[in-house]
Amino acid sequence: MNGNSNYRFKHCCHPSNTLVPIQPMAPPMPYPPVLPLLTPPPPPPPLYPFNQHHFNNGYYWKNGYSYPGVNQQLMTNQENVVWQQRANDGIIKNENKKLKEKDRQIEELLAKVASLEKMAQENAELRAKLHEFGDMEVKKQDLELREFNLEISELKRAEADSLMEQLEESEKCRMKAEEMVRMWESCYYHDVEKILKQNEDKLQAQRASDETFWKRQLDQMARKHEEDKTENDVVYIEK
Repeated sequence: MNGNSNYRFKHCCHPSNTLVPIQPMAPPMPYPPVLPLLTPPPPPPPLYPFNQHHFNNGYYWKNGYSYPGVNQQLMTNQENVVWQQRANDGIIKNENKKLKEKDRQIEELLAKVASLEKMAQENAELRAKLHEFGDMEVKKQDLELREFNLEISELKRAEADSLMEQLEESEKCRMKAEEMVRMWESCYYHDVEKILKQNEDKLQAQRASDETFWKRQLDQMARKHEEDKTENDVVYIEK
């Protein structure tokens, strides 16, 4: 491995002596902005000497806090220091985590580089073997190509024969279907004519029956009219 070179062998399976440049690594990502530290609380004012608090009207500090107030201020200052320490610990822990992640990425990149170098060496060995058996491989591929073309020709002939058989079978089926359609049409129209004739006979019989009925009704009405007329004439003559 040459550290001053930006070129590596590209991983491939065909013989080639072309060197492919590897893209340089991207610059590292900038660290996130560090939060400013919290402003520490102001230092307490100096205490008066022991047994001399009466000089400040009974208060230990000059700002007017009594003894309970001093304890409260001390507790507040201590809590501020604890929270500041926790914030600093969190920032340090986050930075350590980022550094570990960077180390892991660097190790992965080194492993990939080593793998690429190993692959380049294996590819060089494979190229040498391919050069040795190149003529034999070309002859083998030529023979396989001829066999493939022969198989394709045989398949085309077999497919053409199969298509011809299918066309003949389809033509036979079509002729049978046309014959069946003709037979069906003949039977259908014969039945239709028969049914129409039967209906016509029924209509003729019904029409004749209706004519006979209405003729009888008309004859009865005419006779009744004549009888009524005769009766009216007789009554008129008698008067």
